[in-house]
Amino acid sequence: MDEKGRYFLPKLYVLRHAKSDWSDPDLIDFHRPLNSRGRKDTLLIVHALQSMDIPLKQVISSPALRALTTAQSIVEGLKPKPPILQADERLYHADPTTLNTVLVEHGTTESVLVVGHNPGLEEWIEWLCGAIIKLPPAGLAALDLGINKWSKLDNRKGELQWFINPKLLKKMTR
Repeated sequence: MDEKGRYFLPKLYVLRHAKSDWSDPDLIDFHRPLNSRGRKDTLLIVHALQSMDIPLKQVISSPALRALTTAQSIVEGLKPKPPILQADERLYHADPTTLNTVLVEHGTTESVLVVGHNPGLEEWIEWLCGAIIKLPPAGLAALDLGINKWSKLDNRKGELQWFINPKLLKKMTR
């Protein structure tokens, strides 16, 4: 149900943060930025979302710098109307149960993108639809959950509709 009380068929997009910079060994994990490849790969994902005409309405992200920067780049890159962006500290290295909780609490629109970290995202996709995939940095999965509101999330009831990653997108644009 959306913020106006209307029912919809939720569509979930799951995105692992883009490639991060490991050049500073003293930097704590939470504060690692994206490296140049990560910034470029994020733009590839933005272009893919636009070319597929994905109607993202809401983005929920881990507040870790690499995830939040990825999410902000997605929001800023989508036109004409950028989606709502929210950060939730529980998404930093969240497990499937926590990811479910955050989505149910924050999911107010019919299409939500969750930006976070492995292994939690891969485990969550498996929990939601039974698909076992390797989600590389900036890997994006689309799930049809077969529900009419976020609170009805259920184990292995969804379906992985498609999965893309920067490596595949680069091959497609050659």
